Amino acid sequence: MKKILFILAAAACCVTVCCNKIPAAQRNDRFVPDDTNPSENAPVIEGDWKIDTIVPGAVWKKFAGRDQEITGQNQIVNVMEIDLTKPWFHVKFHYGNTDTGGDGLRATDQVFANKRINEGAICCINAAYEAESVYLKTNWYTHMAIPSSVIPGTNVRQWKYEGCITSDGDRDVRIEYTAPAEKNDYLQARGAYERMTDRANLFSSAAMLVNEGEPVGTTFIERMIASGLYGGTPGMSQQQIERLAYENPIRHQGVTHPRTVVALTDDGKFLMIAIDGRWNAAVGMTVADATRFILLHFPNITQALNMDGGGSTCLCVLGRGDASNNVVNYPSNDNTFDHLGIRSVNSHFYVTYDAPQPAQEGGEGE
Repeated sequence: MKKILFILAAAACCVTVCCNKIPAAQRNDRFVPDDTNPSENAPVIEGDWKIDTIVPGAVWKKFAGRDQEITGQNQIVNVMEIDLTKPWFHVKFHYGNTDTGGDGLRATDQVFANKRINEGAICCINAAYEAESVYLKTNWYTHMAIPSSVIPGTNVRQWKYEGCITSDGDRDVRIEYTAPAEKNDYLQARGAYERMTDRANLFSSAAMLVNEGEPVGTTFIERMIASGLYGGTPGMSQQQIERLAYENPIRHQGVTHPRTVVALTDDGKFLMIAIDGRWNAAVGMTVADATRFILLHFPNITQALNMDGGGSTCLCVLGRGDASNNVVNYPSNDNTFDHLGIRSVNSHFYVTYDAPQPAQEGGEGE
């Protein structure tokens, strides 16, 4: 209880809300309000970034407005930035499918409420795709290992294993480009993940957005077309892409959706990113758009991975967003522009915070 009270006090004391503090090269300085198509019940779109320190080393950044540089559309993007050089943070993975040892599907705000009370979590975001399409391991236990060659209920070949994010449950977080999806070798991907025996937690996903600073996500669609496994032709129109089967990776990643992204920077930051979509106030992004957007605004990203998005995208931040659930983005699951209607999913990332102890007066060296 003392830890929770301290966290809440720290959150209240450390708040520093400000505008235009991101360097000019990373900012959207040319926001033009779009008064012709406001979303129903949408807040006033102001544009640019706002920054809010939650606890020391944990910063919530929010972009809301016209994204002139990449999409030319209204966008709302929430980023939780965790400084992993600080010893008081711990990056945790949660899995909840009862069929394979978990505690059941849970809405992100429900998981956050539980982890906040019991473990001192300060933020939480949804994670992996449907369990039957990915590799899922938490606390050394493998729940799923890409068990089939096709996405369940479809004849679409598996492709959601291109990269992975791992954590030791503390601050050793890694994102790796493991098995390029165009090779369509899910057994090779499974074997690669099975050999990562030193990783306590591992979730696979796709598309890989950034690898060693390179924007590999910008070529995902072209690579999938070139593979010849999913149909499509070079230079196909957006209308042609939208006519493909929903789970086809060319369509899935080639149309605008809400997106959840995780990333690492060269100065030790872990980013949990929620890109809203399906609203006039927040259109959403393709995988190529998301890659370009995050590198424009966070140019020191070294690794980044697209996770499950769409109606699953949801980010909770301690003491922020909706007063009832701390959701800061606008989930699209219930088609209502608010912070409610969160989808229940099988996996999440969350970050816990051990409040640093104040120096003792009269101790050694004083």
